[in-house]
Amino acid sequence: MYASTAAFKAALIQSHKIATLVQVVAPPNAIDGSGASIAGNVLMTLKPEPGGSITIDKSQPIRRTLTFNVVDFDGTITPADMGGVLAPNGNEIKVSRGITYADGTTELIPLGVLPITQVEITDTGDNRVIQVTAKDRGWAISRRKFADVYAIAAATNVGVAIKALLTSRMAGLDPNYISFVATALTTPAMTFQPNDDPWASALVLAANAGLELYWDQDGVCRLRAEPDPVTAPLAWSYLAGATATLLGLKRTITAEGVSNHVIREGAGSGVGTPVRGSALDTNPASPTWTGGQFGDIVDYLSDPAITTAAQASSAAAAALQRGLGAAEVLVFSAIPNPAHDANDVVYVERGSVFVSSYYVVESLTMPLSPADRMEIRGRLAVNR
Repeated sequence: MYASTAAFKAALIQSHKIATLVQVVAPPNAIDGSGASIAGNVLMTLKPEPGGSITIDKSQPIRRTLTFNVVDFDGTITPADMGGVLAPNGNEIKVSRGITYADGTTELIPLGVLPITQVEITDTGDNRVIQVTAKDRGWAISRRKFADVYAIAAATNVGVAIKALLTSRMAGLDPNYISFVATALTTPAMTFQPNDDPWASALVLAANAGLELYWDQDGVCRLRAEPDPVTAPLAWSYLAGATATLLGLKRTITAEGVSNHVIREGAGSGVGTPVRGSALDTNPASPTWTGGQFGDIVDYLSDPAITTAAQASSAAAAALQRGLGAAEVLVFSAIPNPAHDANDVVYVERGSVFVSSYYVVESLTMPLSPADRMEIRGRLAVNR
């Protein structure tokens, strides 16, 4: 969850006036005529029509997707060609949502910095309506496919390998937009072929080390350990009562796609000795215990990018937590809280459907307009 003030948290559970800020900004590799970075410089400010939203989904390679409409009343923002400020030429949308307080001050929470991917211009007869679509910078890396064979040397540090891969596909990427956790894990010798997807390749490198790679609300590429929902701080509680912000929910309990025994193995030409890591539900009191009536449901994956037992164990543990949590999924709507992000741990209580548990936010849709609800999909935070 993004940091916010106590005043912001207090205002969310009362009647409040929302504020939004949508700007077109220069991309992270932009420079001026002298060669100085102009990354993030504001090029234009927009006023979206009601109905826009940003979806954040950690299950998708491109985590953040934004759509909104803007009306061009005087013809000053409609791009005439690919060179226009609002054209999908590398320029980005920086979007925030927050609260305007009674004294007129505003507190804004960033929702993303996203390259424009498409604009659709409709002439209604009265005005020009522009539908803007933007996706996070993973999209910008993904579309820059390898033109030649790209090689990673054996025993390269995972973080170093990913950073080099990203900067090879976006020359001039401002280092302020990369923040990686330190890791001792390394890669085997790896080769990627022309037309391979570099962002997909980077995601695999991270996942095989039990790490998470994504672009955050500020447009920073982050590499970090998969958050442990057992120890992660509580982001928000959705309770009944006069100050309740929970509006409705749907609870699903399923065995489809649920595994309680994860094996990750490294074997292949780049791995001298095969390595293996495993993680199981060993709690006899758990309804998904491998020794109980649920059964021993195995999720096995072998990948030559896994080179050490520690790497295999880390990847297995992260996959087990996700697999067990998938047994119970909660989809709920609430008054929007723009500080929310994927991986937040929330507590939800609704007695009518026997809900009183912690959930990990897997995806959410945050509206830009005041009349719309926030939608969240969460999996059960197992063992919390």
